[in-house]
Amino acid sequence: NFKNAIPRTLEISFHLDNYTGKLLINDFYSTAGFCRLRRLQNGQIVFGMGEELILINQDFSYKRINQLGTFTSIYEENNGDIWIGSSKGLSRYSSGFKDLKASYLNNQYVTAVTVDNENGYWITTIKDGVYYMPSYEILSISKESGLKNIHINQLQATSYKSILFSDETGRIQEIQNNKLNEFKNHYTTSDEYYYSFYLDEKENTLWQSWAKHVSITKNNHSHSNSEIIAISDFIRGDNGNLYCPSGVSMYILNKENVIFSLFHDKG
Repeated sequence: NFKNAIPRTLEISFHLDNYTGKLLINDFYSTAGFCRLRRLQNGQIVFGMGEELILINQDFSYKRINQLGTFTSIYEENNGDIWIGSSKGLSRYSSGFKDLKASYLNNQYVTAVTVDNENGYWITTIKDGVYYMPSYEILSISKESGLKNIHINQLQATSYKSILFSDETGRIQEIQNNKLNEFKNHYTTSDEYYYSFYLDEKENTLWQSWAKHVSITKNNHSHSNSEIIAISDFIRGDNGNLYCPSGVSMYILNKENVIFSLFHDKG
């Protein structure tokens, strides 16, 4: 509930090969909603939560960026443009957040954006389904065109030229060859609050995160893990580990094993 949030001191810890330290940022309005962190191509790091972004430079100086609406997602294109989703729409910035290039879907609750293999933009929303921008013009996918639920949380582009997206219950649908279908792989649903999903194509594993557990599906067999909860993003590192920011912790996973969490280090 951001309207009732109170200012706190935000602590961001760093654990790098040659440096361990932390930043303290005063008067930060925290929420229990989306919390994401991205390393940009230029080496900067972006942390987003509430109505504010923290842009951290390589010398660990930082810049605070206020935005309209509650932060939900961040996506960086190959050309360095940065897309920020929020409860009030979608914004596109130049590299390093130097300029605001354009705004889209004003007052729409945008949950995610990604680019497909044909350089089209796919945007999911919490109320009006999926939008598609073949360039910078928006097309809409709604219930009338076969969408099962207009409350869309997240999406992912695959290597086999399809777009996956999930709704608030965990149901996954797929767009391939301009056709909207049910996701062909097995997945799970739940009555818990839904956060995110990630299809690990290399391991043929589907991860889905809810408020109180994570579901892991491989070869059409699913099981749950209540040790890992409320994950807002799954990020695969070059070392094969999964880095998973959460509203309650930060997890590092090796396959399905937790090798590090913010509150408990297993080595």
